[in-house]
Amino acid sequence: MIIKKTISGFALVEIVVVALLLGGAFIVFIEALNHTKKMQVKSEVKTIQTVLLNSKINQIRNTQFIAIASINNFLEFESNPGYFYKVSVKHTDQTFTTIYDNMTTDFKLITIEIRHGPAQEVAPILSDTFVVSNII
Repeated sequence: MIIKKTISGFALVEIVVVALLLGGAFIVFIEALNHTKKMQVKSEVKTIQTVLLNSKINQIRNTQFIAIASINNFLEFESNPGYFYKVSVKHTDQTFTTIYDNMTTDFKLITIEIRHGPAQEVAPILSDTFVVSNII
């Protein structure tokens, strides 16, 4: 009497399907890691821009009113290479609605822009506008 032993295992098709599913999942996982890294870099750049903006605002607020002047071109921060700033100063009135080009007033409307890199590749320009007065 002959006894047949049946050995069951996985078929080649089943193994190929599992390999394809794992490969697809791996590709999705790598893309998610790549996207996360890009978001992390953008977040770090935005954080540094915010710190530099607040630092520049405090620096201008501690400057004498007469000494506050425009910087028309982007200048690089010495302590943070790759980050640039620009300061726009315009005279305004007490209502902050009218801008005077050829007249000096007791109020200066100041706009500061912070940029990373030569262009807006990673993060857009971060800016803030505030008023400084000469009235004591």
